[in-house]
Amino acid sequence: MQRSVSTASVLRRVPPWRWLPDVSHDERLARFILLERMIGVAFAAVGLVFLMVLGYSLLTDQPMRLVK
Repeated sequence: MQRSVSTASVLRRVPPWRWLPDVSHDERLARFILLERMIGVAFAAVGLVFLMVLGYSLLTDQPMRLVK
C-alpha cells in the first residue's frame, strides 16, 4: 500500500510527456517494443477481417451485409 501511495505522488510530479525518472533505459525500450507489437497485432486483425470480407464478396458475388 505504501509503495502505491509513493508511486502516485511521483506520477503527480512528473509531466505526462516525460519518462518516469526511475525506469531504466532497457525497461523503456521493452515497453516501447511491446507497444509496437500490440499496434502490429491490431493492424493484423483489421487486415484479416478485411481479407475475410473481400473473400466472401468474391465467392458469393455480393457484398457482405453488415447491418440487418
